[in-house]
Amino acid sequence: MSASPSMAGELFCAVASASVNFGSVSASAGQYFASDGLVKLDCENLSQRHQNAQVQLRIKPSPLCPIADYQAVNGAGLDLAADAADPQVEAPLSLAPQEKVRLELTFPVQLTLGPQTPAGAVEFLCDFDVTLESAP
Repeated sequence: MSASPSMAGELFCAVASASVNFGSVSASAGQYFASDGLVKLDCENLSQRHQNAQVQLRIKPSPLCPIADYQAVNGAGLDLAADAADPQVEAPLSLAPQEKVRLELTFPVQLTLGPQTPAGAVEFLCDFDVTLESAP
């Protein structure tokens, strides 16, 4: 799991860890299982003044993170509450000078099963884009 770091002015955020997994899945095609994706972001204010920003987190579809075009006809796939192009999470961020924080952001996700999905735990290796927009 990786993502490129994002900067807005002198505010910096990078993904520390991410997980999109489903504990116990019984193999039954067409069935849905709901869960939450979890992304931990390390953010830091590098300036000498207070910084405010809006953090936006987007999932990057790939063969290891099967959404829409990447979902195999017979395999498992992810359904997001938001469109994959839209942010899955938006959160305000307000940091004092030189302050560091770890944000834990969650977003709802559903697992769609295909006929070839094995029973058991299912985990996806998803990458994320992090965007910071300066806020007043």
